[in-house]
Amino acid sequence: STQSTGGLPKMQNYLAPWTPNANQVSCYECRAPFTLWLRRHHCRHCGHIFCNKCSSYELLLHYVSSSPVRVCVQCYSSFRSAIVNKERLWSRIFTWGTDTCGQMGVGDQLQIKEKTGNLYTVQLPPSMCVIQVAATDDHSAALTFDGKIYTWGSGKYGKLGNQEETDKYIPFMIKTEDDVKFIQIALTLNTTIALTDTGKIYIWGHRAGIIPIHSKTKHLEPYIVESLPNDTFTSIGIGGGKKLSPRIYALTAKKHIYSWGVNESGALGHGDKKTILEPALIQLCIKKNLQFRSISVGESHVIGLTSDGRLYSWGSNDNGQLGHGTFSPEYSPRLIEGFDNVTFSIVASSSDYNLALTDEGQVLSWGSGVAGTLGLGLFWRSITLGSEHKFDMPRPLLIKSEVVYKLRFNAIYATPSNSFMVSVDNKLFGCGQNINPVQGSTYEPMLITSLNYVTLASIVGGRGHVIALGLELPPIMTTTTLKAKSSTSVSQTPQVPRQPVLISTNLKRAYTVGIEDKKRTNSLSVARTPQPTSPSKYQLQSISPIKNLPVDEKEAELEKLRNLVLNLQAENVDLREQVCYLKELVHVLKESKAAAESSQSASQITNNDHLKNKLRKRSN
Repeated sequence: STQSTGGLPKMQNYLAPWTPNANQVSCYECRAPFTLWLRRHHCRHCGHIFCNKCSSYELLLHYVSSSPVRVCVQCYSSFRSAIVNKERLWSRIFTWGTDTCGQMGVGDQLQIKEKTGNLYTVQLPPSMCVIQVAATDDHSAALTFDGKIYTWGSGKYGKLGNQEETDKYIPFMIKTEDDVKFIQIALTLNTTIALTDTGKIYIWGHRAGIIPIHSKTKHLEPYIVESLPNDTFTSIGIGGGKKLSPRIYALTAKKHIYSWGVNESGALGHGDKKTILEPALIQLCIKKNLQFRSISVGESHVIGLTSDGRLYSWGSNDNGQLGHGTFSPEYSPRLIEGFDNVTFSIVASSSDYNLALTDEGQVLSWGSGVAGTLGLGLFWRSITLGSEHKFDMPRPLLIKSEVVYKLRFNAIYATPSNSFMVSVDNKLFGCGQNINPVQGSTYEPMLITSLNYVTLASIVGGRGHVIALGLELPPIMTTTTLKAKSSTSVSQTPQVPRQPVLISTNLKRAYTVGIEDKKRTNSLSVARTPQPTSPSKYQLQSISPIKNLPVDEKEAELEKLRNLVLNLQAENVDLREQVCYLKELVHVLKESKAAAESSQSASQITNNDHLKNKLRKRSN
């Protein structure tokens, strides 16, 4: 099935077997000798030997084991900080829910018609390095590090971009020109758009209302939007529900917003409900000097986050999703008031509700709470809004259930049926319908244990399924021939070069792969079989004659011995004798320095007494 549906390469065995160095007597990181209390452990990623203090972390590396494995502080630190360095990483896409038309991407042999308690992985090789995922009710997409887009699910209106309208049950790469590199994707129910690294916008699927009337209403492959202004676009968004009425938003480098499309709900932000067929600047950005750093688009409303951490909203307000305390629509961006002392860092919007994360790590929610996505529980209403709005919250309200009240979060994700929050210690909480493949639905945030130890970069979904993007350290690959315990030699595959990766806004809250460690000059080599020490080659002299040397010569002798130990360690030689000798020499040097300092102070006191006697004689 792999070859017949896009030619995706099969998963390879990226790691050759290796044997940790059983004769190493000191920690690779802190150089402390192993003892009964300072036990030895090997890192399952780099293969070096560490003490239990320097290897107390656990990561999920699926190419090593299906369970979390122990890694060293060096590998864990590189994994946590690689997002800042924008380096290549590995990724796995998890999914659960219903799969009526292939939107889960797990293959046509499953055909999951009802919600199940199983967690699946989307059929994409982890080495493909996915940096963004997107999903709607019936189709999904993934953007790779190389700027390629894979789509799967319903092919209605050609929204998969594969030149046909058939459903795809596993990811299929969209064909474009060789020089086109995409940096962002956005989906609505019947339309897909993508942004390139040159600032161009491509669109495919249903296009009614966002093109001139005489053009086609659907495109089966990516089609470039030709009427864009000269501004440089850095981010895009698309809205529109079950109706064939998509609206497109584009954020410029100057932090202004362009919008166009069908404007039935007034969500374009131009002050009226007129449909606009070409990109038009929201004039309020110029009049009030508003600078937006991100926009989050729902089905019929928009939330904008400004550079100074304030929230503006506009569009439909049937469920109070604008956050102004009313249910009246707004046709231009309006400030959500009452948060003068609060700075927001992330906002996430879905169909008719929103989540917002403050700089202090607290989460607020507002809008429709029918599906339990607000996380406020069953009895959260403090006022009577009438039967029509009995599950709506028209003002942002802090989520403060017992489970999450004292926690701090660094990422939030909103889907039509689920809300998710990631704590600073990388624990995933969720609420809504089918939030967990094991624990079902809930109206208050609960811990999701099925994705323990998975470092999440993004969570998206439709009304029936959820897709979660997880990140992993890539395996270390060398060309060295390794000797396992069975004395069989295995040659490993060449090292994959590290390259920078463009990471989206939500990925800044996640963690990815790799920092170069200066201490590991041979970090890509696996621990080799130790060589026996040659007594004639490494002969240590007695410590007795060194005691009689001057302090400078003792320091020179100590430096020689340190260099010798480093050279021996690079050759995996047993260093127990050298380490003991080094400790003794350091002790002798300290005693010599202490004796020299005491003698110097004594001579100084004697000189001072002699000077005082001379002064007395002269005064007499």
